[in-house]
Amino acid sequence: MSMQAPATSGPEPYAIDPAGQMNAPPRSRGLGRVAMFLGLGVLAGSVLASVLMGFAAAPYAMSGPMGFSVNLQLDPNDSVESTLVVLAVAHVLLGTLLGVWALTQGIVAIVTRRGRGFGVVALVAATLAPGFSLVIYIATALANAPR
Repeated sequence: MSMQAPATSGPEPYAIDPAGQMNAPPRSRGLGRVAMFLGLGVLAGSVLASVLMGFAAAPYAMSGPMGFSVNLQLDPNDSVESTLVVLAVAHVLLGTLLGVWALTQGIVAIVTRRGRGFGVVALVAATLAPGFSLVIYIATALANAPR
């Protein structure tokens, strides 16, 4: 009588290295990649939207001894001004939602080791996006403001 081990239906979930220690299978880096592309997309989209809105808001921009201001209101008589206000609100809401998503997914990728490097890039890009966006918006609006 021969004793045989029962047949398994698939590969073992863990491999044993020569030293006798069990190693977990490598994790997919897809989560980190998605977070990175999302974070970089938020950064690029936010900068592009800020440049376009800066050019459009330039006629309403004023620079004086007290600093910089843009006087935009939901004025039914000025369709450009109303459109700029709606676009600014959409830019902030969409950027915030996607930025928080990229931050959260980047943190999860870092903590779970599922694309750590990509997660760090996502974290940095999503963190820098609001600041870059604001600086570029102000610089574009002031540079093109009527004198």
